[in-house]
Amino acid sequence: MKLRQWTTNSTILNDQARNDKTNAEPTVKILGLVWNAKADTLSISLANLSEEIKNVKKVTKRSALSLSSKLFDPLGFVEPITVKTKIMMQQLWKQNVKWDEILPKNVKESWIKWLNELSHLELVEIVIPRPYFKDNVNDIQFHVFCDSSKLAYGTVAYLRANTHQGTKSTYVTSKSKVAPVKHQAIPRLELLAAHLGAELANYLSTTVLAKSKPPRCILWSDSKIALSWISSTKHLHLQFVRHRVQLIRDLTLQSTWRYCPTASNPADHITRGIEAKTFILKSQDWRQGPPWLTKPEGEWPSVSSDEIEKTAETEESPTKTSTTTNLNHQTFFFFSIGAVEFYFFIWKKI
Repeated sequence: MKLRQWTTNSTILNDQARNDKTNAEPTVKILGLVWNAKADTLSISLANLSEEIKNVKKVTKRSALSLSSKLFDPLGFVEPITVKTKIMMQQLWKQNVKWDEILPKNVKESWIKWLNELSHLELVEIVIPRPYFKDNVNDIQFHVFCDSSKLAYGTVAYLRANTHQGTKSTYVTSKSKVAPVKHQAIPRLELLAAHLGAELANYLSTTVLAKSKPPRCILWSDSKIALSWISSTKHLHLQFVRHRVQLIRDLTLQSTWRYCPTASNPADHITRGIEAKTFILKSQDWRQGPPWLTKPEGEWPSVSSDEIEKTAETEESPTKTSTTTNLNHQTFFFFSIGAVEFYFFIWKKI
């Protein structure tokens, strides 16, 4: 088979291809992204999405899902923007909206607002450097941040390394999920975020740089209760908590988990979603992580294990609540003391 065209980020090989008249354009599409071989960068294309928006005649659940899937972002680089579509789609499922039914007014307004926000992304090209670092590096570390809200939870990973120009950090990938339809308390959602972060950390450790020395991996959460569950040596009574904690411990070491303040947790952007204009302004922070990440380890956020346990005990202090519900000939009681929940029935005589 005769090779028709090809391109590379190597100047020498491109000159050879030009002499053989087989050189391609420096900007080509690859794996759904746009690769600029000369600058060696990846960018997200919004051409298909812009064309689709122009052809939309009515906003239905079908067209909304189609539009959201047009923004192809396998690395999750614009996850703070796309997570809003996941949240809105869940709202449509909760309201039992049919596929070709016009969206309810409140959801429709949110969708139109989100589509209008994308015009800001068209004006500013979203560029991602293809190599993590251009220089030789050492002391490589993965830093995975986790966070959650009532709407969604997510995780984002960064690579930190020492170069001859100093310590640098760079974006790797991110993931997000909408919160379960069944209501869960925030500490439980934070635990789900921690589990998602543990899965991402395990995946990156076995794929990226898998052939070299395994990099050190540090996981961050701003939930002291979730961290106390992960590091607890006591028996956890709640099955939901006990099961997730075991999954996290199977994937990560308890000593790799640390606390970071919410204000410096980049995963916080994923939990609610942000506007495209705001994302552009904060893109540098999103791309490199919190400012302290490139500083010496002694300047990282630090909280003692005793303080985490103390905070957890304070937030789980006995605050009693109870509810009663009549179901036919039985009475259902719900009683909670802190994070411990009790359910029981009392049957009535017929």
